[in-house]
Amino acid sequence: MTLPHSDGKHCGSIEMTYASAFERDIFISYCHTDNENPLGLGWIEVFHKMLQIRMRQILGARVPEEEPSIWRDARLQGNDEFADVLGEELQKVALVISIVSPSYVRSQWCIREIAEFCQAAQQRGGLKVDNHARIFKVLKTPVERDQHPPVLQGQIGYPFFIVNGDTKIPREFTLAPGDSQESKALEVITDLAYQIKATLDAINRSLRAGAAATADTTARRSVYLAETSFELDDQRNQVRRELEARGMRVLPEGDLPVRHPDQFRQAVTEALAQCELSIHMIGPNRSLVLPGEVHDTVYQQNQLAADACTRSDLARLIWIPEGPPPKEEDTLQQQFIATLHNDPAAQKNAEVLTNALQGLIARIHDTLRRLDEPKREPAAASVASTRPSRIYLITHPSDMAACEPLREHLFDRGFEVLDTLSDPGATEKEIFEAHKMNLVDCDAAVVCFGTAGEFWARSQMSDVQKAIGWREGRPMAARAIYLGPPDTPPKARLRSNDYLVLDGRAGFDPACLAPLVEALRAASQGGG
Repeated sequence: MTLPHSDGKHCGSIEMTYASAFERDIFISYCHTDNENPLGLGWIEVFHKMLQIRMRQILGARVPEEEPSIWRDARLQGNDEFADVLGEELQKVALVISIVSPSYVRSQWCIREIAEFCQAAQQRGGLKVDNHARIFKVLKTPVERDQHPPVLQGQIGYPFFIVNGDTKIPREFTLAPGDSQESKALEVITDLAYQIKATLDAINRSLRAGAAATADTTARRSVYLAETSFELDDQRNQVRRELEARGMRVLPEGDLPVRHPDQFRQAVTEALAQCELSIHMIGPNRSLVLPGEVHDTVYQQNQLAADACTRSDLARLIWIPEGPPPKEEDTLQQQFIATLHNDPAAQKNAEVLTNALQGLIARIHDTLRRLDEPKREPAAASVASTRPSRIYLITHPSDMAACEPLREHLFDRGFEVLDTLSDPGATEKEIFEAHKMNLVDCDAAVVCFGTAGEFWARSQMSDVQKAIGWREGRPMAARAIYLGPPDTPPKARLRSNDYLVLDGRAGFDPACLAPLVEALRAASQGGG
């Protein structure tokens, strides 16, 4: 007995496959109820055709032999004789796409298909290859996660619906021409197609031995694009497509394991270890909270990336787009976003952006170009000792006059003082570029917290933290915040383990600069 394709071909015939070790690339597992349409083509049939076309376009296939083989059972389910043959055919399949719906999860046949494939997959390389799952979950209609087949419950999947934010009623993508959600459906199809290609590529790589496999794996640079909350899914997918168009490998390549917190953290840590850059998109709503955890997966991925920065040169971009704030009752998300904006420790090796999506994409490209540039060798100790240490005084225009005694004293002690650009004719961009240049060139940075508000001071401290990335990892000898008059509550309570706090609230006293001078002298004597 042979299994027919929807296009009339037979599974018993000889076909080319993209995954060379298998006789079939992709099997679509679905409930026939979901394909019923008295007015025309069924949903599954249209999905099959759309996926076939998109895969053909992505692979650049010019003839049928170059296309991946996608097949599905076009017969009515429930025939035991046919089931035996289907079980044999599933052993020849590289990947399975499960079309999840209320009918699907109640179908013993569909559950049997998944079980048959899992059993066959365990005998042929396992259910994962290079962290890619060999089963893809397509959500046609919303179903509670705990009702999904167990092997699929850890996946986020590819939803073909949107949920109204007010009524919470789902609006399914009909896949029919002219549907108001047609463009959104095509985006999901495209994301699915790219991930299928990545998984098939991983299967092929795993079969190639020796130097060829190593070269193929390492040729592509990797970027970690953190999973985010539902309202930023579209933006995340757009960034993924931009990166993949540049030939980047985007991790995680499959869904992260969300049923077990330890497995989740291990998967994220292992993925980050392969990357030079991580990108975190932070919305007003929290994402999934793992069992037994307090913080959601967005928070945890960002924290794991911050931890990774202590072990490597991983650069981070944190994007917090403008929009509605977190709900008043969501204090955890409020605190998380406030910490990212204001806490230098949370910004290690990170740049926090609040611009539009295209600005984020441009910054990603800039960061990747910078990472491509050769690392500058640190100056030799003998050279460093021949020039005075450079101290950058970051000063608000309203405090220029008040900081003059501080500036003159440092000059008198033999230091080179770099000033904030104060040219009234300079553009905002020119002022920022001069600010950034000073942060790159200085040996120490001092934020002068005088009459300007606390927000201004915190934002300057954030820039000093970001300078770690701009300086290509070269540390500063010292970072300090100078508390000038007037004395205010924010200054009185300011404490820091990252910054030297120089207290001049009662007026300038050279003695308050002693910790800064000592740190610079020690660095100079040590060749730093």
